[in-house]
Amino acid sequence: MITFDLSVRFSDTEPFPADYVQTLDWERTGTKILAVSKTVGTTAITISLADLTQPGYAFFKNMSSQGNIDVGYNDGSQRSLIRLAPGQFALCPLKPGITLGAQADQAGCVLLAVVYEA
Repeated sequence: MITFDLSVRFSDTEPFPADYVQTLDWERTGTKILAVSKTVGTTAITISLADLTQPGYAFFKNMSSQGNIDVGYNDGSQRSLIRLAPGQFALCPLKPGITLGAQADQAGCVLLAVVYEA
């Protein structure tokens, strides 16, 4: 089981309302996990998911102290869906058959990608 606790804050002066706190749970039925650390530069790279039977959820984190990393899919050219600033992370479900892609706005950025089989 994968569990994430989420809270949303609208501003630094507004307290957390109780109805904006949520725990998300995913039951993982697959047996494989892909964990890679990729150096990302200004040229798009792909992240192969060929070792997974059916990718389910992906966790991405920009491990760099500077530089943004765009993450999305790559069908021969980069199709960015999210931008991760230094230290930011994202969790998203994946469509079967997708090829992940990443591109940074400067050389030498590091992306951590952990993909769980559905």
